[in-house]
Parts: sequence; C-alpha cells; structure tokens
Amino acid sequence: MNKGSSFQIELPFLVSDLPEYSTQELLTPATPSPNPAPSNNASTQTLRNLRVLVAEDNALNQKLKLRLLEGWQIQADFVENGEDALLYLQNHVCDIVLMDVHMPRLDGCEATRRLRRQTDNPNNAVPVIALTAAALLDEKKRAFESGMTEFITKPFVPEQLLLLLQKYAQHRNPNLSPVPNLPLIFELDYLRQLSNDDQQFIREILQSFLDDNPQDLSELLQAAQHQQTLQTSELLHKQQSTYALVGLKNVAQLARDLEQQLKKQPQISSEQQRQIQYLVQHTQQHYPLIEDWLGGTGK
Repeated sequence: MNKGSSFQIELPFLVSDLPEYSTQELLTPATPSPNPAPSNNASTQTLRNLRVLVAEDNALNQKLKLRLLEGWQIQADFVENGEDALLYLQNHVCDIVLMDVHMPRLDGCEATRRLRRQTDNPNNAVPVIALTAAALLDEKKRAFESGMTEFITKPFVPEQLLLLLQKYAQHRNPNLSPVPNLPLIFELDYLRQLSNDDQQFIREILQSFLDDNPQDLSELLQAAQHQQTLQTSELLHKQQSTYALVGLKNVAQLARDLEQQLKKQPQISSEQQRQIQYLVQHTQQHYPLIEDWLGGTGK
C-alpha cells in the first residue's frame, strides 16, 4: 500500500542508412535567412515571367500560392493531382514545379519518379520542390529518392519559398523560349472616334468588356488545352476585334499573330500554349486600368 512502482523500458532506434543526407539535414526544415530578402520589385525581378507548375489538391492552398506567385510576377498554372501534373508537363514547358507530396490518384513522389524516367519530356530535369505537412525523416527520404530537388514543410514562411525560387530561377529550362514582355497599352482613340466621344456609350462598352472577357478568356484556355485548334483560332479571331475596340492594342496584335500561326498547323505547340496563357494574363493586367477609368471622370 502507498508504494510507488518503477518501470524500465527500452526503445530501440535504427541508425539511418542515408549516406547522402544526414539525419540533422533531413529533419531540419528550411529556415529563413538572417537577412530576409524583401519581396519588392528589386528582389523579385529575377522571377519575372518564371513559369511554375503547382500541383496542389487543396483549394485554399491553391489560393495562397496563387497570391504569393502573382505578387512575385510569376506565371503559374495549377493541377490537382499527380496524373494531371504529368499530362501538363508532357504538353507544356516550365521552369519549376511545386509538387504536393500527398495528392489523390497519383501522389507527388510517384509523379516525380515517372517524370525523371521520361527522357524525352522537355521537363525531365526541371527542379521539383516538394511541399508536405509531414516533416518526417521517411517522408523526406522518399521525396529525395523519387527525384525531387528540394523539400519544404507546410505551413511554410513565404520567404522560404521565395529564396528557393530565386535560386532556381537563375537556371531556367533551356527548352523554354522567353514570353513577350509587352507594355500595358489602354487607348480609347478608336472608341471615341467611333462613338463621337459619347462618354456614356464608352462606359457601357468598357463595362461590358469587363463583364464578358473573363468568360471569353476561360473558353480560349480550355480550347487550347484540349488541342481544339480550329476553335482556338476562331476565338482568337473573335477576341482580337474586341481588344482593338477597347484600346488594348498589344493584346489585339498578339491575338492576331497567334491566329495566323494556328491556321498553318493542325496542333497547338507547347510554345503557342504559353503564348496563349501569356495573352490571357496580359489581358487581365489591363482590368485595373479600365476599372480606374470607369471609376473616374474619364478622359
């Protein structure tokens, strides 16, 4: 009675058999540098037009990553599982892949392993950054053995991702041609002349453009991604006249050039896919200019 008990147990631990990665290295998450790189225009200039694929099945995480990447002037596309990631990488060229480890249908490690085996894939050697909520030694070992390049544990500090992207942005995919870097041009000369400078009419046209264009761009992207060459060409033809009307001259010219290219071939190349994606993003960048005009008195 009233006497305590003592117990003795033994917990055996196996020594890690990883010669290339120490246990300390594998278990330690990436940490921000002591002098954080500010996410301003100067520090992110090297990321401008970097082409990144994000494989992520969580909608909230997608929104977070999209906000970060857009803020760093990175062009990002999203897929929700490993199978779609492989399909995308077979038809598009990118610089970096952000790959969630745990996804439905095909996880990130197996998708990366298959990518590395596809020697004819233009993204065969692209850096793959693993993203996972499980900071376990076995998880990190599995990621590296599958061919992943870096490993970040979620939730991560944005600077961790920024530093890795800056590191690999210095060695972009040699199979990737640079996208255009067109200035934003929004001029209403033609619309003023056409309407006899009727401000109410101009406002109605611009508001209709803002209301309808997102759906037009969505249809264009879907047609291009499904290799519907004729439909893509027809949509580009239809949209270029709209862009000319509302004064987006560079967008109208890019749509015209792409339409002419597609008329000469049966299939949309990966380079043309990128050009179409750039057209969509460049068009969307004009929305704030139009909204500002509508919100003011107009000139």
